Amino acid sequence: MARTSLRDTSNGKIFSTANLIFGIGQISKMTDVSTRQLRYWESKGYIKPKEREDGNTSRLYGYDTFLKVSGIKLMLDEGYTLAASVERTDALMAEAFNIRGFLLDAYHGQATIDGNTMLDLGYFDEDHTQRLYARRTEDNRVHYVVKSENGAN
Repeated sequence: MARTSLRDTSNGKIFSTANLIFGIGQISKMTDVSTRQLRYWESKGYIKPKEREDGNTSRLYGYDTFLKVSGIKLMLDEGYTLAASVERTDALMAEAFNIRGFLLDAYHGQATIDGNTMLDLGYFDEDHTQRLYARRTEDNRVHYVVKSENGAN
């Protein structure tokens, strides 16, 4: 039976955050950033509300904006300037986006290899004869195993 990635299994909808929408007051409460600050950040182009089609003018923000505001706030609390906080948060979010995309494409389920539960990361070679498996060890290191489709190492 062919194993598919998480993205393929779910038509790209698994762990989707598209329906996580927050008002400006909710973002403010969740992040401890005042609505005034949020409006200022918006005026500077650091964050953007969702486009509204219902004619309502109240600001709504998506999950990504929640994460960005949280990141900016954390950086500000660590002493960075607003511009540096935005820059650092943008870089971290881009990295996280790439990691998420990689995991959605690479994860093909779990398998038991040599008595250990391991992540199936798909084919290791272009001929699709070997699969790559990975697990975290007790000391939090990553351990990889390459297995032939016929079960041999």
